[in-house]
Amino acid sequence: MALDKVGTQQEFSFTYANALNAGELITETLQVNRQAGRCLWSRGQDTGCWLTSDVTSVRFSTRKGDPSMEFLSAGHKRLVQGRAFEGWLRRHSPVVLALLSILCNALSMTVLFLSLLVHFLMEVFPVRSQADDVWQFEMTQGPNSNALGAAAVTAFLALLSALVAGWWLGSFRCRCCGMSGFSQDSILAARRLSEESAARWAFFRPLGGGCLALIVAWCIFVIVLCPIAYGLSFKNECHSGSCQAARALTKLPAVCGVAGCSCGTVSDLMCKESNAENDQWCRNVKLPLCQAQGDTGTTSGVLGPLLVALCGATGLLVILSIVWLMNAYCMAAVVLAKPPESPESPDSADTGTGTELYHKFTVSLRSAHGDRANSGQIIFTLGAEEDPQAVFDAVMPLDGGVSPAGHLLPFVHPGFEMDASSTGVPTVLDAEGEGAEPDQPWY
Repeated sequence: MALDKVGTQQEFSFTYANALNAGELITETLQVNRQAGRCLWSRGQDTGCWLTSDVTSVRFSTRKGDPSMEFLSAGHKRLVQGRAFEGWLRRHSPVVLALLSILCNALSMTVLFLSLLVHFLMEVFPVRSQADDVWQFEMTQGPNSNALGAAAVTAFLALLSALVAGWWLGSFRCRCCGMSGFSQDSILAARRLSEESAARWAFFRPLGGGCLALIVAWCIFVIVLCPIAYGLSFKNECHSGSCQAARALTKLPAVCGVAGCSCGTVSDLMCKESNAENDQWCRNVKLPLCQAQGDTGTTSGVLGPLLVALCGATGLLVILSIVWLMNAYCMAAVVLAKPPESPESPDSADTGTGTELYHKFTVSLRSAHGDRANSGQIIFTLGAEEDPQAVFDAVMPLDGGVSPAGHLLPFVHPGFEMDASSTGVPTVLDAEGEGAEPDQPWY
């Protein structure tokens, strides 16, 4: 606020909260002695003193925010912003936790693992790679062994997740199946879904429990099917006579693992002498899923069960996705139906930046040698109720200083209707009549 003039002494003061230290107030004071032509500015331990005769221009802009941020370093500003974010989290933590619980829960994990299971079961069927990126199955090859292993592991994880999701929904409450945890409403820090959400619709809990029970059974089927399909996809083929050609070529007794003579992995590694008993080698050959009509070859016979597993997992995924959407709606409805919390106490309030209107002044000074290009600047802030024209009249030299328009600038208190001269549009008041660039507008 501006104090009354005492003789030629004029004083302006502005008090605001310190964003860096919560609960602390900062008083910014500007004292002007018109007779001596001297200005003294202070802000805590920071002070500045200059002569009005050295003032070349005064710029101001009306801003909305925290005036203490104008004097903080980049590191301190990041610290204040971090505190503001922590305060926002504290105020909105119930809503944030509710949203996280809707997205991240046992039912969501079951949907994720079941989606991965469908993906790996699809990868079991061999695909022909083409240059034009056409996706085409090649059923004359055997099933993908790596995909079978991944599908078995994923089915096991989906099985565990479905059991936890059934407990969480309150659908699995078995007391006689040897798992006492299903009869408890809380395990360690985990709790069941609230009755408000789980029992919002009478059919929701039986529907979710039935779907999860089918998923458990189907995962067990896939876990059993994958190793069986892997074993049936290979056939052991043995060949003999490879060492006879080696004996005919060298005219010497053939040695296993030498000159194309193969007697099996162990005999080849030990370099045993070939004879009629070990003159053969065997290998596992992957059997195709399908064969052309009229082909007398043997197929693995696992095509049908693998297709059944894929189609069943896909159907269960669709049903479970619908259950997940219904559960998300029920949980969101409960969160939105709760009345807003009472205002927080001052101790738990945000420590972020304040929001108020204020004026930022920039006073340009010429150097000691009169070189305006190397002049300095003094920056200070005053309350929005201060008249910028009064500040201009106080800090400018007695012999100069008119506004660029040649007349006094009108000023209206920000609490009332404001014209263009008091709504944040920067204004330059230059004692030497030079049109310096105004501050960038900031809203």
